[in-house]
Amino acid sequence: MSPWSERYVVFDCETTGLDPAKDGILSIGAVPVEDGEIVVGDAFEAVLNDWRLTPAVLVHGITPGEAARGLSEVEAVGAFLDYVGDAVLVGHHVGFDRSIVAHAAERLGRTFANPAIDTMRLALEERGVFGEQGPKGFELDALCALFGVEPHDRHTAPGDAFLTARVFVRLRRLALRAGLEPSEFYEPVA
Repeated sequence: MSPWSERYVVFDCETTGLDPAKDGILSIGAVPVEDGEIVVGDAFEAVLNDWRLTPAVLVHGITPGEAARGLSEVEAVGAFLDYVGDAVLVGHHVGFDRSIVAHAAERLGRTFANPAIDTMRLALEERGVFGEQGPKGFELDALCALFGVEPHDRHTAPGDAFLTARVFVRLRRLALRAGLEPSEFYEPVA
């Protein structure tokens, strides 16, 4: 069985800002990829009850009412860590998302140090496969355009996780053909 066949959890977080040490998680979205297939029926979504009304809340489409009905950080992050288990994580610029979840996990007395693959790094490593048709930028939309994936529900955690999963499935296929191992793309734990 190929290592690319194991369970991957593609995830995204929407946050109140860009500093994992002081900003909070607004929502987490995740979808597993198993043996190269997206398992939509096993998706994960949590909106957190964050009291901070920042411009980020508006960008991510989370209403004050949704935030008020959301889960506590303990409930949401705890459920997410249980959902992930020992799966390999995947994300677009995954270092930030992994870092903000790791900070939250630490506050809960838990760790979050799963191996992780960054879809942009994977795409850049495979740029020889693309030739002149490689990514036109470093954002998720550039990879979606490269693979003909129509962006929708952008800047929502579940929407971005699903789009990233679609991109990852295509990158995984290219990596398999090129004989690359997933561990070659694991991001260091910060």
